[in-house]
Amino acid sequence: MLTTLIGITGTAQATLDDDRAEGVAWLMQSQNGDGSWGNDGAKVAATAEALEALRNAGTDHGFIYSRALSWLANSSW
Repeated sequence: MLTTLIGITGTAQATLDDDRAEGVAWLMQSQNGDGSWGNDGAKVAATAEALEALRNAGTDHGFIYSRALSWLANSSW
């Protein structure tokens, strides 16, 4: 029984890791050219949420993250 639970837990963790990687990849691919996410009035909120998601996933470095952070810092909302 314990061996089965460990196997299930390992499988669940692998699935979670795969899902997280797919989500991060989707965020990176759907970033707007100016560094933001979203459109029109939702850009500030969408970009802030995307940055938080990237930070929580441990991908808070690199060009995509920096470009979004810069866009958010320079946005006039």
